[in-house]
Amino acid sequence: GRARRLVVAPAGGVPLVSLLPGRSVTVELTLHNPSTDLVAVDSVRSSCPCLKAWPTSFRVGPNENSVLSVAFDPTDQPDFRGALSVRITGEATDGSTVFESFVAVTVEDRRPSVGTGDRSLTGKA
Repeated sequence: GRARRLVVAPAGGVPLVSLLPGRSVTVELTLHNPSTDLVAVDSVRSSCPCLKAWPTSFRVGPNENSVLSVAFDPTDQPDFRGALSVRITGEATDGSTVFESFVAVTVEDRRPSVGTGDRSLTGKA
Protein backbone atom coordinates (compact mmCIF):
# COMPACT_ATOMS: atom_id res chain seq x y z
CA GLY A 1 0.00 0.00 0.00
CA ARG A 2 0.96 3.64 -0.12
CA ALA A 3 3.00 5.16 2.65
CA ARG A 4 0.97 6.55 5.50
CA ARG A 5 2.37 9.86 6.68
CA LEU A 6 1.36 12.37 9.30
CA VAL A 7 1.53 16.09 8.56
CA VAL A 8 3.46 18.03 11.22
CA ALA A 9 2.60 21.56 12.31
CA PRO A 10 4.33 23.92 12.50
CA ALA A 11 5.70 22.92 9.10
CA GLY A 12 9.46 22.91 8.96
CA GLY A 13 9.83 22.31 12.66
CA VAL A 14 9.97 24.45 15.77
CA PRO A 15 12.54 27.24 16.08
CA LEU A 16 12.95 27.61 19.83
CA VAL A 17 13.83 30.89 21.42
CA SER A 18 17.28 30.98 22.92
CA LEU A 19 17.63 29.61 26.42
CA LEU A 20 19.87 30.35 29.32
CA PRO A 21 22.27 27.48 30.17
CA GLY A 22 20.67 24.75 32.25
CA ARG A 23 17.10 25.74 31.36
CA SER A 24 14.65 23.23 29.98
CA VAL A 25 11.69 23.97 27.73
CA THR A 26 8.76 22.02 26.30
CA VAL A 27 7.08 22.63 22.93
CA GLU A 28 4.21 20.90 21.20
CA LEU A 29 3.95 19.57 17.66
CA THR A 30 0.56 18.86 16.12
CA LEU A 31 0.41 15.72 14.00
CA HIS A 32 -2.43 15.55 11.48
CA ASN A 33 -3.56 12.42 9.66
CA PRO A 34 -4.88 13.54 6.24
CA SER A 35 -5.63 9.98 5.09
CA THR A 36 -8.70 7.81 5.43
CA ASP A 37 -6.72 5.16 7.32
CA LEU A 38 -5.64 4.88 10.94
CA VAL A 39 -1.95 5.74 11.33
CA ALA A 40 -0.07 4.01 14.14
CA VAL A 41 3.19 5.43 15.50
CA ASP A 42 5.17 2.69 17.22
CA SER A 43 8.22 4.67 18.32
CA VAL A 44 9.41 8.28 18.42
CA ARG A 45 13.14 8.84 18.06
CA SER A 46 15.27 11.89 18.72
CA SER A 47 18.70 12.55 17.20
CA CYS A 48 19.90 13.93 20.56
CA PRO A 49 19.38 12.47 24.06
CA CYS A 50 18.80 16.04 25.30
CA LEU A 51 15.43 16.04 23.52
CA LYS A 52 12.67 13.76 24.75
CA ALA A 53 9.27 13.34 23.13
CA TRP A 54 6.04 11.80 24.39
CA PRO A 55 3.87 9.90 23.90
CA THR A 56 6.31 7.48 22.26
CA SER A 57 3.60 5.34 20.72
CA PHE A 58 0.10 6.41 19.71
CA ARG A 59 -2.53 6.17 17.00
CA VAL A 60 -4.06 8.96 14.93
CA GLY A 61 -7.45 8.29 13.37
CA PRO A 62 -8.48 9.39 9.87
CA ASN A 63 -8.56 13.20 9.59
CA GLU A 64 -7.68 13.54 13.28
CA ASN A 65 -4.91 15.32 15.15
CA SER A 66 -2.56 14.21 17.90
CA VAL A 67 -0.24 16.37 19.98
CA LEU A 68 3.38 15.40 20.54
CA SER A 69 5.19 17.08 23.43
CA VAL A 70 8.91 17.65 22.96
CA ALA A 71 11.14 18.68 25.86
CA PHE A 72 14.69 19.99 25.70
CA ASP A 73 16.48 18.97 28.89
CA PRO A 74 20.19 19.87 29.16
CA THR A 75 20.68 18.15 32.53
CA ASP A 76 23.24 15.72 31.10
CA GLN A 77 25.15 18.49 29.32
CA PRO A 78 24.94 21.59 31.54
CA ASP A 79 27.93 23.21 29.84
CA PHE A 80 26.49 23.06 26.35
CA ARG A 81 26.40 26.39 24.48
CA GLY A 82 25.40 27.09 20.92
CA ALA A 83 22.76 26.13 18.41
CA LEU A 84 21.36 22.67 18.00
CA SER A 85 18.92 21.27 15.47
CA VAL A 86 17.41 18.01 16.65
CA ARG A 87 15.49 15.66 14.39
CA ILE A 88 12.34 14.00 15.71
CA THR A 89 11.21 10.93 13.80
CA GLY A 90 8.12 8.80 14.23
CA GLU A 91 8.23 5.24 12.98
CA ALA A 92 5.61 2.58 12.31
CA THR A 93 5.94 -1.00 13.52
CA ASP A 94 7.59 -2.00 10.23
CA GLY A 95 10.24 0.71 10.66
CA SER A 96 8.89 3.06 8.02
CA THR A 97 8.95 6.78 8.79
CA VAL A 98 5.52 8.18 9.63
CA PHE A 99 6.58 11.76 10.38
CA GLU A 100 9.73 13.82 10.71
CA SER A 101 10.33 17.24 12.19
CA PHE A 102 13.05 19.40 13.66
CA VAL A 103 13.39 21.36 16.87
CA ALA A 104 16.03 24.09 16.90
CA VAL A 105 17.51 25.06 20.26
CA THR A 106 19.97 27.82 21.04
CA VAL A 107 21.70 27.94 24.42
CA GLU A 108 23.64 31.09 25.24
CA ASP A 109 24.96 33.01 28.21
CA ARG A 110 23.20 36.28 28.77
CA ARG A 111 24.47 38.70 31.36
CA PRO A 112 21.74 40.19 33.58
CA SER A 113 23.32 43.65 33.18
CA VAL A 114 22.40 43.62 29.49
CA GLY A 115 18.77 42.79 30.25
CA THR A 116 16.10 44.02 27.87
CA GLY A 117 14.37 45.75 30.77
CA ASP A 118 17.10 48.41 30.97
CA ARG A 119 17.12 49.17 27.25
CA SER A 120 13.36 49.43 26.90
CA LEU A 121 13.40 52.46 29.23
CA THR A 122 15.87 54.52 27.20
CA GLY A 123 14.46 57.16 24.88
CA LYS A 124 10.93 56.82 26.24
CA ALA A 125 11.05 59.80 28.65
